[in-house]
Amino acid sequence: MANYKRYYLDESPYFITTNTVDRRPIFYDIHLANILIENIDYYRAKMKFLFIGYVIMPDHFHGIFIPRAPYTISDIMRNIKYHTAKDIHSHIQGRSGPGPDLRFGRIWQARFYDEVIESDKELIIKLDYIHYNPVKAGITQDQVDYKYSSARNYYLNSHSIIKIDQIS
Repeated sequence: MANYKRYYLDESPYFITTNTVDRRPIFYDIHLANILIENIDYYRAKMKFLFIGYVIMPDHFHGIFIPRAPYTISDIMRNIKYHTAKDIHSHIQGRSGPGPDLRFGRIWQARFYDEVIESDKELIIKLDYIHYNPVKAGITQDQVDYKYSSARNYYLNSHSIIKIDQIS
């Protein structure tokens, strides 16, 4: 297996993709999607990163982050993934009734994928990709109808789920 090394660029936007283990569609459960949102919001305040756009799909998450020193994208994702998994496990243990069958195993795949966004044009392309993801997956016909996407922030000026750092 090849050794993978990340190269960090301060103040650069990163396009992130992270998947659930075995691509389990756990984020169909709105309580679990909200746990992810709460952790992103908490760590944004704590680590002072900019949060440009996102979509939470049933089995994966895309986001655009701009880390601020001394934190790296790896620091941000480690905290978000670890604490989201911990909070999801606590939530599942504390409830009865139907829900995703996690068997208290891992929530996230070990790695995440990151790509440095090098231009304004590329940033717009990535945002469009994120916003169109639920339409492409057949979950909704209109991107602004999908609750867990920054399309609502950009096109409806709705920050009801999470506030983002909108680009103009």
